[in-house]
Amino acid sequence: MQEWLKWADSCMTRHLDWENALYHRNIAPYLPAWLVQSWERCAARLNPTGHYRTTNLSHEVLELLLRQHSVLLKLARPIMEDILQMLEPLPTIMLLCDSTGCVLDLVATPAMTPVLDQMGITHGLFLGEAHAGTNAVGVALMEASSVQVVGAEHFSIHWHPYVTSAAPMFTLEGHMIGVLGLIQPEHVNSSTTLGLVVSTAKAIENQYSIEQLNQKINAYQNELDTVISATSEPVIAWRSDGIVTYINAHAAQIIGQPRERVVGHPIEQVLVLPPALREYVDAHQEVSDEEVVLAFQQTEYNCLANLRVIHDEAEQTIYILTLRPIEQLQQLVNRFIGARVRLGIGNLIGESDVMRRLRRHVETAARGSAAVLITGETGTGKSLIAQAIHALSNHASGPFISLNCRAIPREMALEELMGFEASRSAEKGQPSKFELAHGGTLFLSEVEALPLNAQAAVLRVIETGNLIRLGGVRQIPVNVRLIASTTTSLDELVAAGSFRADLFFQLSAIHLTAPPLRKRLSDIPALIADILKRLTTELDRPLQLSEDALKILCEYDYPGNLHELQAIIERAASKVDGDLINAEVIIDSMRDHRRLSDPAGAPISQSLRQMEQTAILNALGRAKGNMTHAAQILGIGRTTLWRKLRLYRLLDQVPSS
Repeated sequence: MQEWLKWADSCMTRHLDWENALYHRNIAPYLPAWLVQSWERCAARLNPTGHYRTTNLSHEVLELLLRQHSVLLKLARPIMEDILQMLEPLPTIMLLCDSTGCVLDLVATPAMTPVLDQMGITHGLFLGEAHAGTNAVGVALMEASSVQVVGAEHFSIHWHPYVTSAAPMFTLEGHMIGVLGLIQPEHVNSSTTLGLVVSTAKAIENQYSIEQLNQKINAYQNELDTVISATSEPVIAWRSDGIVTYINAHAAQIIGQPRERVVGHPIEQVLVLPPALREYVDAHQEVSDEEVVLAFQQTEYNCLANLRVIHDEAEQTIYILTLRPIEQLQQLVNRFIGARVRLGIGNLIGESDVMRRLRRHVETAARGSAAVLITGETGTGKSLIAQAIHALSNHASGPFISLNCRAIPREMALEELMGFEASRSAEKGQPSKFELAHGGTLFLSEVEALPLNAQAAVLRVIETGNLIRLGGVRQIPVNVRLIASTTTSLDELVAAGSFRADLFFQLSAIHLTAPPLRKRLSDIPALIADILKRLTTELDRPLQLSEDALKILCEYDYPGNLHELQAIIERAASKVDGDLINAEVIIDSMRDHRRLSDPAGAPISQSLRQMEQTAILNALGRAKGNMTHAAQILGIGRTTLWRKLRLYRLLDQVPSS
């Protein structure tokens, strides 16, 4: 009885305080500031005793709002139902509102169903101060803190029979996501009600924060997946207990398993780590570009492995393995080595019968796949022929790898040619020349210089299409067109036992001969034009030969073949300041070349003397014996011409002017 009297007295006091404040502007000093401020805000726009009206969202806008808050609704609903079940049989309405005070969801005990109809409490109802006057939801929105409004503390007299409690909810960044409200009859008011609302709101807020974090983590994960997938390199990560924590789409494709069947399973069930890589894992040691062969369910994957070791805050070790397919390395070789082969059959210059026949043979050889042997003297352009075959073949898109067999020390020839696996003495292995040329052409110049053990290795690759690196056991398939060249007679070497007969037969399946320059002197003008064109670009000045200089070059025998012709013209171009290269400069360049070619100081050949004498007599004939004019034709001084006439004893052959 005393409790009831005490409750009735407090209800009467609240009603008097409300009446004095709103009608007599007499505010009790013990009233909280937030309540007085709320009444003042409401008094400017609402009638506390007027007809009760509600403000609601339209059905279309409400549907849109509910979709926007679907995550919050999904998380809050189960918690609200649990709290309502705990409060039964107390008459209770629990509300979930957004940050504008609009009701998104509600649950109510059966005893409060009439109140829902009487007060128009439904989805889409606005409970902000501007619409419903002072109430816990509206004040919580304004004050951003939990609050309880009891009976006559409500601005509108229609809310006086109830007590409302509310607590706001915030995101991790501090933005308000909504308010949780509770409505009960005034006589049910309890000192623990507000605390229950606050703890329930906090539970919903925590669930929302967890969901928010999960969404961010998933977004970061998706972003990470996108970035890692964009690298086009397979990536696998696992913990020190062997459980796979991450695998990207490329790795899953290689393994042949969906990602969800790999993550969470032991690494041993996914792949078999080779011994070399297992040692690094056991030692928690990182490694870069380790060539390994990984076993995936009866399939092998040849790649370069990079292992990174990370220690997290939980003292857990994470291993991140990235794999780079060997094919990528080969494509890199294609790009930076194969792309250098820009010489085709158009660089086999000349219209002589022997060159026309050679180009036909090159085109025929390019259509085949058998090995090619090119023989010829030094400087005849065997490398040009090899590159022309490559450019016309179905290996043209692959690399062109050239190896001079004589330039390699004999004891290192096998290692250089066949490569070697990583070992204690060599931390990293080295790919073979066949691997680097995979999909393209391997050109072995001066093949006669290969020692017998290297010859045997080359023969095995030709016959099987596979190779085994030194120190290894695995067979590596290669697809290579082999071209070899020699300046000697391999028949004689086979007879002498210094070259394998079976390798000779394999290499000479297609045999081409590079003709010496002396057998195609008619091609010299075209060759000279090509050389001058290149030098004009390199020296950034036009160059041309005088008629006498060209005649001299066309009558020379060129023991050094194309290399000698090119060297003579390049040396002559370096000696002139102008555009014209005359006969004198050409003869001096020939003399310099022969002197450099013969360190013992052999005398200049008779052909050079004869060519210079012929050039002088031709010039004198054209000048009709005029010494000054003849010197101009030769591009030399008049005194120099007199000196050469005396040297060659040609004074008596000078025509009379």
